[in-house]
Amino acid sequence: MDMDVATCHKRNIHGRSLDDIREVVKNWQPTPRHYIRVDVRPVLQDDSIQEFNTISSVARSPVLEVTDPEPQRWLARRLPRSAPPLHLLIGDSVARDAGIRSRLNRHQFLSLARGGATWSSTADELHAILDRWTSEAERQGRRLGEAVVWLTGDDVYSRSATLAVFDKTLEETGRLAKAVCRRLQSLARVTVLGPLPRLSEETSGNGWETTAAYHQERRLKHSLPPGVHLVLLGRQLMRRSARRYRFAPECASYFRSDGVHLSAEGYGRVADALELPIWLAMTAACEDL
Repeated sequence: MDMDVATCHKRNIHGRSLDDIREVVKNWQPTPRHYIRVDVRPVLQDDSIQEFNTISSVARSPVLEVTDPEPQRWLARRLPRSAPPLHLLIGDSVARDAGIRSRLNRHQFLSLARGGATWSSTADELHAILDRWTSEAERQGRRLGEAVVWLTGDDVYSRSATLAVFDKTLEETGRLAKAVCRRLQSLARVTVLGPLPRLSEETSGNGWETTAAYHQERRLKHSLPPGVHLVLLGRQLMRRSARRYRFAPECASYFRSDGVHLSAEGYGRVADALELPIWLAMTAACEDL
């Protein structure tokens, strides 16, 4: 930190002694490299600073601290709108393997999807996820694009989500999803792709309304903040019969042998969902073509 102790003591707006000021300067920590640095000396000349009463001063507009350790909003505002966007994908292994990309020129995705991810783990890791997104966008000279979240059901299909605690699991999942999406909305538009049923957990002939994915989808509908686009995908992996969606024998071809992960045909079914944003593509749907 560059500071002249004598000049600081002369101004002394905080009523500190000269020894106090020397001690503060002596123990001052270097500014972390990731903090945004702004040289404000040219605008802090004596003749340009007006006297004011801090107690009776009028309400001031909120400002962004230049030492804010989370500079994502600053980056989103400062990069020109003409800069190409870097979209973010958060999700589990189904999302990771989907090959999600943008159909729009110059648009890129940063995929931070990983196996086993849940709403709970995403909430825990969100700070690091956003830091990485911001850093990568800055490195590439891109602005922050949209955030796509696809967590297909590890919260409700886990061994800990037993029937005895299922309602509590749904409630907690809804709370976490709301918190995660609110944080993402402070930076970008948010799209949530809905949970999927699992052949390994359901019985042939079961209706959509009996699946854990259906109940999680309902919870998300009632929990997500306004403005979040929820895309309902679960029915895409079932067959309609007598006005109801059920697991039919032919649905097995939508899944890999584990009954959880999707085959290329399964990704194709999901990619055909009418509510899926037109600019999103899933390259995994074309692997067997």
